[in-house]
Amino acid sequence: MLCNNRLAAVLAVAFAMVCSLTAVASAGDWDELAKLIASDRAASDWFGTSLALDGGLVIVGAPGVDLDTTQEGAAYVYRYNGLAPPADAWPQQAKLIANDHDTEDHFGSAVSIEGYTAVIGAPSHQNIDAGKAYVFQGTTLGWSQSAKLAPGDFSNQKLFGSSVQIKGDKIIVGAPGDKANGPAAGAAYIFQDSGTGWVQVAKLLPGDGATDDHFGSSVSISGAFAIIGAHGDDDNGTDSGSAYIFQDTGSGWTQFAKLTASDGAAGDGFGYSVSIDGNTAIIGANRDDTTTADAGSAYRFVFGGSAWTEEQKLLPGDPGNKDYFGCSVAVDGELAHVGAYSNNDVGNDSGASYIFEDEGATWKEIAKLRASDEHMYDRFGIAVALSGQTAAIGANQQDDQGAGPQHAGAVYIVGQLPDPPPDPPPPPWIPEPSTLSLIALGGLCLLGVRKWRKNLTAVGRRE
Repeated sequence: MLCNNRLAAVLAVAFAMVCSLTAVASAGDWDELAKLIASDRAASDWFGTSLALDGGLVIVGAPGVDLDTTQEGAAYVYRYNGLAPPADAWPQQAKLIANDHDTEDHFGSAVSIEGYTAVIGAPSHQNIDAGKAYVFQGTTLGWSQSAKLAPGDFSNQKLFGSSVQIKGDKIIVGAPGDKANGPAAGAAYIFQDSGTGWVQVAKLLPGDGATDDHFGSSVSISGAFAIIGAHGDDDNGTDSGSAYIFQDTGSGWTQFAKLTASDGAAGDGFGYSVSIDGNTAIIGANRDDTTTADAGSAYRFVFGGSAWTEEQKLLPGDPGNKDYFGCSVAVDGELAHVGAYSNNDVGNDSGASYIFEDEGATWKEIAKLRASDEHMYDRFGIAVALSGQTAAIGANQQDDQGAGPQHAGAVYIVGQLPDPPPDPPPPPWIPEPSTLSLIALGGLCLLGVRKWRKNLTAVGRRE
């Protein structure tokens, strides 16, 4: 999940310093497996601002990529090939760009992947930050855009696409700039795959939404539950923050619970990041001051069958001033992953992330992760992901200690090697063999198709 929702926060100057990846506990279980960079990396790409992981498939957002003009943005897909380090085990499979990309769309600000379906947010696209989200499909012929998502009440400054997640046949998209409950009060939208396209089935609004709540700045979905962060909510003081649970009842999505920290205080930013898996939710409060100013924290909530209750406050073993622990979170089964991009172990904003494991009554920190080539201003931990025993960490200002393009960014894969993913499916529009005819026109051969298996467009997209 994302650490920052606005790109201005990722600018800084890099200096050289080298250290090694550190695992505080369970040494050997969380070794660095790979470092991913874009094949065409360039200065200020901010590769690693967002990322997602599904087994051996990784998608990385680079919202600063310049295409025809400036900061249209891109996303990159990597696939584990079964080799062991130090081999190139995660080769780049595709660079994804929007068909209608435009200046400062910031496509790649948010990403999600499940199998060979990916969702990418472009919150600054069109009409002054209205925003869009895009669905891409991977097949044996490569990756292509299959849908473009927009809310039914499309409008300026909605920032639709600031956060996204796909799970099964549902996609949730955050729009923290939505004005239904006041300027920047925020909203979230649920889309469902109808079989012929993605259809909006719900717009989620909190029952007590208010100006500058930024509801929708972070989102996550699992089964019948969705969680939406509102880090600007003021219940426990200005910008103390909250998160909301919505439930799919079968007849629609309704608000099930509002979550706040038991010790919430002004400026905590509770809800800045959220992640849900089954009956467990992790919520980041990246400016919590429990240990020292803006050190940050994360909270574990559990659904007991009738209510969501706070079970534990997660803190790193070595909290530091302005570490922003909780800026990004992920949960998968009995493991949680929390980013702290401003950790200063080897200089300002070098960054770190932490792995927590369920040990019965409590979840305990079992590893602290840092990059093998860390140095100040890398912002390692700006985004984190978790899939089984494999973790991914974004460092969107990493530039090889100043030797590479400034703020190009990188992503690190840590933990245990996953199983290689299955081969991608064939495209749904492959024609029946009996319907092909080869037509020669001069030196040009055209493949004519008389019959299609599905009523799709000629390029197989459902747009």
